[in-house]
Amino acid sequence: LLDTEGWARDHVFAAAGADPRVEEAHSVAGNSNFLLKVRAAGPDGLEEVLRMLYQVPGVVRTRTIMVLRRGFERGVSLP
Repeated sequence: LLDTEGWARDHVFAAAGADPRVEEAHSVAGNSNFLLKVRAAGPDGLEEVLRMLYQVPGVVRTRTIMVLRRGFERGVSLP
């Protein structure tokens, strides 16, 4: 989860899209401004992504939720 000050969507999407470890980036409604799905090899890789994100203008906070074990992943098909 990523929080910004002001309108930073274009900056966040550009920076996230340039890093292949970021698999998905979404602007969301709620307590955070963005949800990013990052797949890193370990803590060092995650730290590098976080360091990059904090260099994006407007980024003020991140909150990490780490997957311990994947149960399943499913693509959703919409009508």
